[in-house]
Amino acid sequence: MNGELLSIDSAAFYNSKLKNITIPDSVKYIRGHGDNEVIGGVFCFCKSFENIIISENSLLAFIGYAVAQLTPVKNIFIPQNCMISLGAFNLMDNLTITIDPRNLHLKMFDNCIYSFNLNSLYWIPSYYQNNFTFNSNCHAIESQAFRGYRTNNDLVIPKEITTIKIDAFYQCLCRSIIFQNDMFETPNYNLFYACTSAIKMPEKLRVVKSSVFERYNGNSIEFYSDLQMIESESFINCSHLETIKFNKLNSNMIIDSNSFYNCANLQYLLFPFDSSDIITFNLTCLNRCTSFKGIKFYLNIPRNIMNFNADKKIIEIEMKASNSKGIFIDCGKFHIKNL
Repeated sequence: MNGELLSIDSAAFYNSKLKNITIPDSVKYIRGHGDNEVIGGVFCFCKSFENIIISENSLLAFIGYAVAQLTPVKNIFIPQNCMISLGAFNLMDNLTITIDPRNLHLKMFDNCIYSFNLNSLYWIPSYYQNNFTFNSNCHAIESQAFRGYRTNNDLVIPKEITTIKIDAFYQCLCRSIIFQNDMFETPNYNLFYACTSAIKMPEKLRVVKSSVFERYNGNSIEFYSDLQMIESESFINCSHLETIKFNKLNSNMIIDSNSFYNCANLQYLLFPFDSSDIITFNLTCLNRCTSFKGIKFYLNIPRNIMNFNADKKIIEIEMKASNSKGIFIDCGKFHIKNL
């Protein structure tokens, strides 16, 4: 193979005026951003780039990370023996992928890239046309699978999903991400970097681990489980986060040091009314939360609670709070009328 090109290295055509390229069949590696400590995918930021031509006879074995990020390339063919890096095709808004049917590493399903046995999701197009649903065999979401995914629909994570890799929802811009899986603990790494989607966490969740919401860019998160622990720096640097609502708390819950560190726009933590005596706040849990206004306790009253005959129907709620010495003092009362 003397004289034949075997590799196209990272940043080889970075930010160039390249429009079209035919990859020689001899090339085995198209390097990605960061390979060999070189910054930039091979074709990154080539704003006029339209076509990457790869033949069915190609010996290509690997396509690297962010290979043509932020380019208008419309089609890429993945040949027989080729594997891809996680995040290989992120931020390519117009891209359609075709995979050689002889490929034993990857498989297309519903315009998305999965592992050959369909148990791991690798990539979804940025502008996916329909409501996205996972293949029924899928159990894992790979790193950056939903990076740049844009839709006005909700993304539902079903119970079959048992593994979610780092940065799975990086820059995900769907309306909301609704977890319906059996997640008892979040991973201890970032899942939602620069994600703007509203987050609804699963009903079985008990522990929020460090870093999982680091630099999340949405403004609201809801928990629907009997949460017991929020670890230190779980929500660090969430600059757009305004409210976190807890919908069900039955057990003692600890909010650790610096849990919401530098969440500059966080205004309220919302808790069920009957959970006021089971929450323990670390003194530093709200460090650098410069917009924080306070804690709100909410009470849901059933519609049929006043289902009896009487001349007057009023609900009266008395409020008491303990002072620094642990002595309960009256804080007044309020009435709810005309239910």
